[in-house]
Order: sequence, then structure tokens, then C-alpha cells
Amino acid sequence: MRKFVDLWRRQHGFTVIELIAAIAVFSLVAGLISTVTIMGFNQYNRISLENSLREEGDIIMSAVMTELYTFAPDTIVDIQDRSGILLQKGEGSTLQQRRIEIAGGSLSIGQVDPLSVSDAANPYDIQADLSGSVIEATSADGRICGTEATCASGLINIRLNLSRTVKGDEGGLELESKFGF
Repeated sequence: MRKFVDLWRRQHGFTVIELIAAIAVFSLVAGLISTVTIMGFNQYNRISLENSLREEGDIIMSAVMTELYTFAPDTIVDIQDRSGILLQKGEGSTLQQRRIEIAGGSLSIGQVDPLSVSDAANPYDIQADLSGSVIEATSADGRICGTEATCASGLINIRLNLSRTVKGDEGGLELESKFGF
């Protein structure tokens, strides 16, 4: 024991083997800490992207329901390529129409007017791409509400394919909802 104490008090420094062992242990610990930290940041970014897509899906669903219940249409007609629906109220010269559709990968809600090319008044800031999403109306017996046979009641089926790329990470989310009118 005395020999060890004498060697310890001489203070000649570390040997090469002690130095290599200390560096090896330090590099293992530093590597482990950096790996866990990077994985944590990646997981956080992925969860943030998924949450923002879910939030945008909720905004779209509530916007459609709000438009449906504030306009209170008499009949609903499906747009031919299943990209949206046309809400109709009144008949003849008093006919009012509003459309809810997904065009060009984004949500569009507004008047049916050939003169208005853009809907700059849409207050929905949806940054996700909605390509491949479907909005359609079906009657209670399951037929599609078309121009020949409009529906006064039935189901609106919405299937949203939300996707967005942030910092090279692509996130996608599919939401499906059905509600009656």
C-alpha cells in the first residue's frame, strides 16, 4: 500500500496507457450523448410536423362544417371529379351556390362565380399539400349526388391526404371523416 501512495505523490503525470483509456471512455460517453441528443431532435421535428398536419386537417374539417351549417343549403351536388361539393339554396332566379373543393392541392371555399378567378378572401392558411384528397356527397342509399339527382340529405365523405416537407423530412397524414347533412 505504501508503494502506491509513494507513486501517487510523485506526480509524474499520466502514462500513455492511462491517457488512452481516459480518451476511450470519454469518446464513448460523448458519442452516446450526441447520438441520444440527435435522435431526440429528429423525433421532436417529426412529432411537430405530424401535429401541424393534424391541426391543419382539423382546420379544414371545421371550415367545411362551418360553411355547411352557416350557408344551410337545400341541396348538395357532387363536383364531377370528386374534388368537392356544390351547395345550393333556393331555385330559379333566387338560386345561391357555394362551392367547397380541393383544387390545385389546396382548399377553396367560396362563391360559384366565373368572374372571380381567385379566392383571396379565404382565411385558411393551409400549408400542406392536399393532392389526392376527396370530398364527395352521397345520399342515404349510397348513390353519388350528381347534377341529375341532387341530394337534400345524406352524407358528406371527406378523405384528406395531407403532406408537407420540412427540412428534408416528408410527413404525411390521412384523415377520413363522414358527417350528415
